[in-house]
Amino acid sequence: MFTIMLGLSSLISFIKNKVFLFFILSTLAILSRQYAVIIPAAVIVYSLLTYKNDTITNRNNIIASLISFIPLIILFAIWKNISPASGIEKWIVPNVFFYNLDYTNTYITFSVIYIFPLALIFFSKIKLNYKRFFIAFSITILLAVFPVKPSLATLEFTDYKTVGIVHQVFAEFFGYGSLGLKIILWIFFFAGCYINIEIMKKFYLQVKSKSYNKELILPLLWFLFLLIMPLSYQVWEKYLTMILPFYLLSIYLLIYPIENKFTLL
Repeated sequence: MFTIMLGLSSLISFIKNKVFLFFILSTLAILSRQYAVIIPAAVIVYSLLTYKNDTITNRNNIIASLISFIPLIILFAIWKNISPASGIEKWIVPNVFFYNLDYTNTYITFSVIYIFPLALIFFSKIKLNYKRFFIAFSITILLAVFPVKPSLATLEFTDYKTVGIVHQVFAEFFGYGSLGLKIILWIFFFAGCYINIEIMKKFYLQVKSKSYNKELILPLLWFLFLLIMPLSYQVWEKYLTMILPFYLLSIYLLIYPIENKFTLL
């Protein structure tokens, strides 16, 4: 919850051009949870995309974002790794995959479940496009090779056989490893793929038309989350909680676009 508060506060600071406050809050968010690096990373990408529109502001945002990484880098130097030795011994298990695509599958699948009411509104409001439907279906088939499953660290060091409470409920209802469980997770993953393709389409069109506004930071945060999290040694449903506010806003603004300048306050 602390990371969520810091993440939202840093985003609002960025939108309001409070560069120093953004730097402080972003730094604290990263120290709270390492995967909060998506916040300054998204700001850097946004600032580079819009650099010519406001050179001074974007330069300051890039500098503030880069500096916010320094405390974590210092800790890496002290630890001589990405975490203290005790944490590595307890949680990190050698993995045959450097990049865990099953984590991507997991977060896309359960993101739909965690925002289920908005997902229903989305599919009732958005006109189905058969080309994007086919793309989503193809991605779903391809990533079915990397199904939802707990990390090796979870299996070795805990009694859990799932990635969280929803996965556990489904597993107990349908049966662990059952065809029914695979089908229900596959359906949610397909729905998540379609939602993400629609978000990516809108993002691409905005960038292509150079109609930049700070609304773009929302899908950037979500895309970077999906890009970075497969590098982790652990996967849990609860890791979605920090990114869900931004993801929810991305979908809401896709359904109900705002014509004027995007603001949170």
